[in-house]
Amino acid sequence: KEVICYMYSFLPCIALCAWPCIVYPNLEDSVTAKNMWIDADGVHYFVDKHKSGCRCQCEDKGAVTKFVPFDRIQDVTLQEPAGAVPECCCVQQRLHHVGIQTAGASGAPEIDVWGIKDAIGFRNAVLQAKAEGPGRMTAGGVRAGAAKSKTSSILSAAGGGGNVEALLVENNTLLRKQLKLLEVIAKASQEKME
Repeated sequence: KEVICYMYSFLPCIALCAWPCIVYPNLEDSVTAKNMWIDADGVHYFVDKHKSGCRCQCEDKGAVTKFVPFDRIQDVTLQEPAGAVPECCCVQQRLHHVGIQTAGASGAPEIDVWGIKDAIGFRNAVLQAKAEGPGRMTAGGVRAGAAKSKTSSILSAAGGGGNVEALLVENNTLLRKQLKLLEVIAKASQEKME
């Protein structure tokens, strides 16, 4: 009995020492697994599969994908950091909170994200895209006119000159070839399995 009691007296010490080894990697995995972007049709939110809990395989979090079209978005709420975090009054809030409210949602935001780098810019971009209607953005989430000038300035700074359209056409051609090769590989592996 004394040996068992002796072992239990070390459990709090073990828990405190193991805590940073579990919490920090879980937090890092949770943050790096999240992605959110805007395209021509709406807002995409993706959380990749990542470790959680005691980092065992049985506690992994599965991937989550959400898409909200612009016509369903009612409001984009933005909460700026203020005060302390609820868990510890010594730690001040430093992250912006963005919530995307949709038609038909029951009060809670459909997409709820903390820590967007340019939360105000993101909110403005979503509301502007909603006002302009779907299909007004390029695939990269930048307005069509801004995309051309931004790409031109990046390429000219890198020594690419002003031949942006030719470079983009060449890039698209190479991407189509890669897609065809991947389809051939997938078909071949499917035939092998059968």
